[in-house]
Amino acid sequence: MRREGKYYLVREYTSTGDKEYYDLSERYFTEDQPEPVALSKIDATTTLFDSARDFFTLVDGEPMQRDSGVGLYIESVPAKESELPKRLTPVFNDQTLNALAKVTEDGVNFTGNEQYSFLLAAIREIIDRNNGFARSVIEATSEDTKLNDECRTLVSKQSYNPNSDMFPQFMEQFGSYKQCRALYLGYKRHKIREEEKKKREGVQPGI
Repeated sequence: MRREGKYYLVREYTSTGDKEYYDLSERYFTEDQPEPVALSKIDATTTLFDSARDFFTLVDGEPMQRDSGVGLYIESVPAKESELPKRLTPVFNDQTLNALAKVTEDGVNFTGNEQYSFLLAAIREIIDRNNGFARSVIEATSEDTKLNDECRTLVSKQSYNPNSDMFPQFMEQFGSYKQCRALYLGYKRHKIREEEKKKREGVQPGI
């Protein structure tokens, strides 16, 4: 059984710095810290909403004010007392991440069509040395997209020596939801940049 880290979904009022924590069991925000949960459980919730505004509207039972000055982030629970909490960005309106977030005791379940298709697509992008994806994955420093040493090494090996036999290793290493999430968000950003580049290149001068 894989051990996932624990996290809080935090709402912070920027003008005062006051914090509220979302209780996934009771489905409301509270000033008292509830039991922290797996990152996958937070993603499985937020990805169902179009935006943070929609999420707040449902939870609070009233439309969110545009000038409310509210921030929303995911905060890790440090594994050691000497560590500081880390912040991640909540993800909204994302069917693929929602599918990946439905983890089993063994981690991410890649037997589902959407989960399997994503991992296969990511590996294909890693193998293509011309698109820069593998390098961006290996060098990522953002808490949302940074991989651990084992996953970076695997991506590097696949990039420099494409081997279809590595697929089981990808399923094993990225069975960790945190690592799978980081790979997916990096892949998502990469595809968005590709689409933006195509649009720019497709614009004719004077049009």
